[in-house]
Amino acid sequence: MIYNLKSYKELIEGSENKAILLNDSKHMEVSAFHVKTGGTLSIKFDEGEDFKRDITVVYIILKGKVEIIEEKDSKIVSANEVFVLHPKHNYIISIKEESDIICITNDGGGDFDNEHYELLDIIKEAEENDVYVKGHNYRVSRYSIMIMQLLDPSDDNDIMRLASGFHDIGKSRLDPVILNKTGKLTDEEFEHIKMHPVYSYEILKEHIGEKVARIARCHHETLDGSGYPDHLKGDEIPIQSQVIAIADIFDALTTARSYRDALSFEKALEIIHEDVRRNRLNKEAYEALKTLIERKTIVEGHDNTLRKG
Repeated sequence: MIYNLKSYKELIEGSENKAILLNDSKHMEVSAFHVKTGGTLSIKFDEGEDFKRDITVVYIILKGKVEIIEEKDSKIVSANEVFVLHPKHNYIISIKEESDIICITNDGGGDFDNEHYELLDIIKEAEENDVYVKGHNYRVSRYSIMIMQLLDPSDDNDIMRLASGFHDIGKSRLDPVILNKTGKLTDEEFEHIKMHPVYSYEILKEHIGEKVARIARCHHETLDGSGYPDHLKGDEIPIQSQVIAIADIFDALTTARSYRDALSFEKALEIIHEDVRRNRLNKEAYEALKTLIERKTIVEGHDNTLRKG
């Protein structure tokens, strides 16, 4: 089951504290919060007749930093991180930096929890294998959604969010030694790395479905057929995959790695344009990315990827 969160950004970003109910179904409630520095969210579980139900509350920190306070314990959670609360105690969420937060409350009766929580576990495993994956998936998802909205405002944000956010989930099945190798890969090692889109497809098809899985599978395909894993060409590649390819490369170039510093946005665009010129990457998606940068919707420094409108 996929819930429509298309409008959360427009609803919660701004100068004032906001709380918006995005979905209220029989077994699940989805809310979005924008809270300024110094604000708090108080979580109190109802101890009435339904208290013994298997309630789980998942918070996704899109931007900012918060402190979770539970009785005598506390912990800091930052942007790109997820935390889960269970109805054992009441909690206070103290906002350390202005934050955008998605909250998903599930009572155990719907079909969200098992499939999607398992995906979060798999992503966590991938992040443990390669620390870079953690922020990368988040940033690629945000870039991809913004680019796609310029290309086609009617496109389904939920499909793009899932496909781009989990595009590298297949890396959980790769050998961490090869994945984190700083030197040049052997041909055999590179073939191993090239299997991750196939693994992403297999995992996502099982948990979400064919459409999302196929988009993730194709994010390393190129218009001239030189990509992988299936050597697709042109329109054989889903447009969403072509967009993710641009976002994926852009983030890889502008993020520091163990073996090099992050490139400037200007240099990254030059490199991507060369692949556009060689008919490897989608020109319209590239132009949309340039527009977002020129408008300063995407800004230098990944801790502040989106500016407020």
